[in-house]
Amino acid sequence: MRNKVFKNCTLCGKSWESKETFLNDQDIDFNGHMIDRKKIHLGLRPEGLLIFTHQIDCCGTSLAIPASLFKDSK
Repeated sequence: MRNKVFKNCTLCGKSWESKETFLNDQDIDFNGHMIDRKKIHLGLRPEGLLIFTHQIDCCGTSLAIPASLFKDSK
């Protein structure tokens, strides 16, 4: 059985075990937020995606993660 991870880099394959390890990684840069305009048109909540870049020499890929994954689970 494989352990679940928070995110895998689609280019270099690096894995982050949790949201905290991802956000604390010095090689991750936040680039912005992208809204799902289809959801707005349908009257749904447009949480969208948060866009990050994996800033290491052999990578540089953009990672899109649903904003809902960054909500506190209280």
